[in-house]
Amino acid sequence: MSITLRRQIPTILSVFIFVILLTSTVISGEPTLTWMGLEFTKWAGIVNAMSVGLGIISLTIYHLPKILKFENDPQLQWLYSISSLFFMFAFIITGLWFGSSSSQYRWWYDTFNAPIASAAPFLSGFFIVPATYRSFKLKNWDSAFLILPAVLFMVYQTPMFSGVPIISHLSLYLLAYVGAAAFRAAIVVIGLGIIYLAIRTMTGAEKGYLHEAA
Repeated sequence: MSITLRRQIPTILSVFIFVILLTSTVISGEPTLTWMGLEFTKWAGIVNAMSVGLGIISLTIYHLPKILKFENDPQLQWLYSISSLFFMFAFIITGLWFGSSSSQYRWWYDTFNAPIASAAPFLSGFFIVPATYRSFKLKNWDSAFLILPAVLFMVYQTPMFSGVPIISHLSLYLLAYVGAAAFRAAIVVIGLGIIYLAIRTMTGAEKGYLHEAA
């Protein structure tokens, strides 16, 4: 019975829900399929909300022991745990009490989240540049095709060189044609992977999301 609960029943439910959602999208005029598709979509939203709640509980369980054992923490990691829990619950309580569109919630967002979100890409640039140098050293033509556009884009983003015609034209050309072509190829590959995963799910061959049977 344990193998049935862990493997067969979840597989049957997954295939059933997938088929209903797929057919309700393809055959849009059938009332029963449309109703079932809408119901399963609502269930997905409920599961999403439960996942967020589970994430809040998991973060609290993870950080709370670090705060309680602050005396045995010479690296002062408990300070980061306190700040993480404080801001998380501050946003949650303010959003639940006043609403996510209130001035109080907007104050929290503009005062703390917006500056951090703006500073994060700037700080990551100091790590991206040396990582790019270490990863794409000019040893062969393949590495040159990787590092030269990266350097060109970094130079183009600086105000000092953004107005230089040759740099602007090359950067925009690479972005509009080469980058777009590579992005579309990646989208096609991802789409084919999703179709392949869907076929495996429908046939019951995909069991990676299930608990391993004892």
